[in-house]
Amino acid sequence: MMNLKVNGKPHKHGGKATVKALLDEMKIKHGSVAVMVNDQVINRRKFSSHELCDGDHVEILAFVGGG
Repeated sequence: MMNLKVNGKPHKHGGKATVKALLDEMKIKHGSVAVMVNDQVINRRKFSSHELCDGDHVEILAFVGGG
């Protein structure tokens, strides 16, 4: 079990520790968000290979359209 902070709140993550796995667990569509890990923007193409570590701070930013 891994302890993360996701959008400022504690989150326990089990299983494979990648950005993609975290988004899948949280039922978040990969194409509609930007992700930062420890203040570093993660390229969407690297979601499946970027490994998370215990204690990482993850920010998931949703795109919102407007007019």
